[in-house]
Amino acid sequence: MSAAARSLAAAVFLVGALLTVESLGLRAAWLPLDEAAVVERARGGTAFTEPLAGPLLPWLLRPVRGAAPDDLYGLAQALSVLCWAVLVVPAYLLARRGASQPASLAAAVLAAIVPASAFALAVVPDAAATLLAAFAVLACVRAAERRSLRLLVLALALAALAALARPWLALLPLALALAYALVRVPVGRLLRWPGSLAFAALAGAAYAAWWPLTSASPALERALNDPSAVARGAVASLAPLALGLGVVPWLAAWSAARRPRADPTAAAFVILAPVLALSAGIAAAARGGPSLDERPLLVLVPLVCALAAQAWSERRVSATAVASGAVTLAAATVLVPGPGLFGPVQATVAPGLALFAGAGGRATFIEWSLLAAVAAAGVLLADTRRLPAAALVGAAVLVVSGQLFAYHDARDAASRVATALPGAHDWLDRLVPAGETVTVVSAGEPAVRDLLAQTAIWNRTLGPELAVDPTAADLRTGALPDGASPSFVLATGVALAGEPLASTAAGELVRAAHPLGLAATTEGVSGDGWSGAEAVYRRFSGGPGVLRVTVSRTAWGGQDVPGTVTVAVPGAAPERLVIHAGQQRTLDLRAPAAPFKVRVTVSPTFSPADFGQGDTRQLGAQLGFDFRPK
Repeated sequence: MSAAARSLAAAVFLVGALLTVESLGLRAAWLPLDEAAVVERARGGTAFTEPLAGPLLPWLLRPVRGAAPDDLYGLAQALSVLCWAVLVVPAYLLARRGASQPASLAAAVLAAIVPASAFALAVVPDAAATLLAAFAVLACVRAAERRSLRLLVLALALAALAALARPWLALLPLALALAYALVRVPVGRLLRWPGSLAFAALAGAAYAAWWPLTSASPALERALNDPSAVARGAVASLAPLALGLGVVPWLAAWSAARRPRADPTAAAFVILAPVLALSAGIAAAARGGPSLDERPLLVLVPLVCALAAQAWSERRVSATAVASGAVTLAAATVLVPGPGLFGPVQATVAPGLALFAGAGGRATFIEWSLLAAVAAAGVLLADTRRLPAAALVGAAVLVVSGQLFAYHDARDAASRVATALPGAHDWLDRLVPAGETVTVVSAGEPAVRDLLAQTAIWNRTLGPELAVDPTAADLRTGALPDGASPSFVLATGVALAGEPLASTAAGELVRAAHPLGLAATTEGVSGDGWSGAEAVYRRFSGGPGVLRVTVSRTAWGGQDVPGTVTVAVPGAAPERLVIHAGQQRTLDLRAPAAPFKVRVTVSPTFSPADFGQGDTRQLGAQLGFDFRPK
């Protein structure tokens, strides 16, 4: 084995070891909704779906779908880590075309330890998709150099596999074919009419390629019907990518890509950047609200590092190109969602922002800090005769720091979910007899879907979901008209009649009564907890116990309108208290055996509209009811 091969193998091993150590520090899945979709699909279930996750990874896991949940998850996570570590190989080979061996090795390691490597710690398709796409780009570049149609076919096949892992790469084969043509076909033919239609057609195809997915995702359909949001997200998505790469490699790559006709790597970058940015914009818009999605752009990371290594080896950059790259990045940074623009940052799918988000926490800080970094990088690269070592050292510091912050964010996300659930991940499987299935029962969309997803990953007994309408229950017995009669249910957002087995943040596990019915209902309380002048709590099952009634106005910070609250429990004198703005009080009341009804009245009520706010309701108090049997 040559010295270069040994160094490359050592780099793969070190990156893999780093990610393995980091994965061992996670207490649970840090992207539970995305990870549950993969695990459930591998098992053949449909409880969780993710339209942006392709079938490739579940297919790879299908042979071990019968393994214990811990083993299945551990194997899938190890596969993700391996794919990301091997990313060093195509990144090195791309860089080696125009850079020295040390510069190429440094670029390859840099590409593998960017903050986005946090996705390798989760059971999601991103590591496999990025690896396949990187090899596809490498094959396309070599095909253009050698005029090899065989290599081009290989590149297109690998790109198709990458699209099977992540559907937002569906246009990757077409983009690579156009990158090949950009090098092999005289550039004038592409820029003159009608050749220039190729670029317009590419943009149109990139947009249209998403429409088949809308049948499985209304969110995607809404995103595609809002081109302005897509355009804003597409440009803004470049900011976390550039920051995750330490800014300097982005500017150096922008400079090195100024001659795409002469360099296949530059051609791939020029074609892929707008296509993948558009995909990132659509993915971000589909999430709703102000958000970013860096994942579709990860394919650019090896390309950017390779071009930066080439610029470093040549010790030459273009001042004009650096300036245009800085302007582009500055525009992207300004569009990062922020308090003064589009609301708080949602950086869960933009780990490139982890360093500044962790330091400042708000997008305004991120914007100004990143703009300062862009300016500093531009000054360092202003000398067109050489690429100063200080610029590369600064970039490396930013990349390593960003990776640590991204891992910290992933660990915190996993810890928050793990803390909300019982100590044992497989708590549901332990409590339910073998062969039984637990039905998730909720009133509409569960509010704790991330906790349910975490439970699904580790518990094979968690089964289908059943939405019920509490208002349709029989007011005498609590029976529901749905006709379903599951033996075990995980109730979330509703109280079901039966034998309680465990209560968690994900819901209450109950051996359900037959027919399925409610244990209690609450009337006169809105979704945000506010009552009007009167509310009623009805209990349909269970013996005597203690009913804790929580009365609160902590959500109201306006003018105080004291309200007298009266709580009437059967067989006892009514309890009264006065509630003020910003205050919360509790009452522990002895309750008889079911059935019984508790009536709560609040007088006087108030309307926020009387104090200049938009809510026109007459509000009493925020009420909560918690029944504990003796």
